[in-house]
Amino acid sequence: MIWDLEYLQSWKKDTRPDTWKQTIIKEAELAVKGKAESVVDKESSLFVSNKHYYVSTAPYWWPDTLKDGTIKYIRKDGVRNPNRLGQDHERWSRLNQALKNLSRAYFFTGDTKFRDAYVSRLRRWFVTKSTRMYPNFDFSSIVPGQGGNKGRQYGIVELYAMNDILDSYRLMCQLNGVDKKTTNAFEKWCRNLMTWLRQSENGKAESLATGNISTIYDLTLFNLAVFCGEKVICDSITSAFATSRLERQIMADGTQPVELARTQAYHYSIYNLTHIVDFCVLQERLGRHYYAEHRNIIDRAFNYLLQFVGNRKAFPYQEIGDWDACEKLLKKQQARLKTLK
Repeated sequence: MIWDLEYLQSWKKDTRPDTWKQTIIKEAELAVKGKAESVVDKESSLFVSNKHYYVSTAPYWWPDTLKDGTIKYIRKDGVRNPNRLGQDHERWSRLNQALKNLSRAYFFTGDTKFRDAYVSRLRRWFVTKSTRMYPNFDFSSIVPGQGGNKGRQYGIVELYAMNDILDSYRLMCQLNGVDKKTTNAFEKWCRNLMTWLRQSENGKAESLATGNISTIYDLTLFNLAVFCGEKVICDSITSAFATSRLERQIMADGTQPVELARTQAYHYSIYNLTHIVDFCVLQERLGRHYYAEHRNIIDRAFNYLLQFVGNRKAFPYQEIGDWDACEKLLKKQQARLKTLK
């Protein structure tokens, strides 16, 4: 989720115990003591011999043993397989959380141990030749036994964490916490990832799709383009976003049909709106009041979902997930919108 840097600033002088700030610092302390992870830490992979590739399997696909003893994977939408093969998605998630905590802790305290641990983790994943990840998601969201065990366009959802990583990096740079050599290498990695998003088969396919992953595609590509100073790409995404994402995904009554077709219809409707809010926040940082320009269609989607807060039984679609968590996330996104002009 794109950060609110003003929110961090508001916590900086807080000295109370047992607050969110103190929790962040405690988590950062654990990260300092922990290992800096990398994709090469996997013991082996069934899908690729080179450990520098990021590898993950699709979360909603499960092995099913047929009568002849062979195994075929079947989809159970909304039901996560806890035994996914190729666990780089877990390492990626832990990296993201560690970088967030370390950068925030350094912002709050100025303690160089947090800075050093941050740079160490950043270098091991993105920079050091023997441990760095290749800047692509060619082998993400694999369905074993299908499509030649190649990654799918849906794996781009796992790229969402890159937005948090970029924010943690920006914060560290504001604090002069990253050396020039690391900065140059990380920026090169990000530029290569941006190129992959634009030129790979999976990236091109997702750019033409609808639904929350396509919103993530635009959001992440836009964020990378801002980071790399690619104004033409930024302008292209901005000019097309209302038509390609908002108007295609949000109907006149505020429903999002692609998300409502899921077994977690309420969750994914809110999840897609989360990325739309992220996009608005990024635009606001650049001085453009994107939400104000497109308030009617965005508010329409929020109003549709808000009518079911405290009234789950009235929701006419399937939701097998945690309803209370959905309501909490929806209210959080609504609060973020209220900070925009």
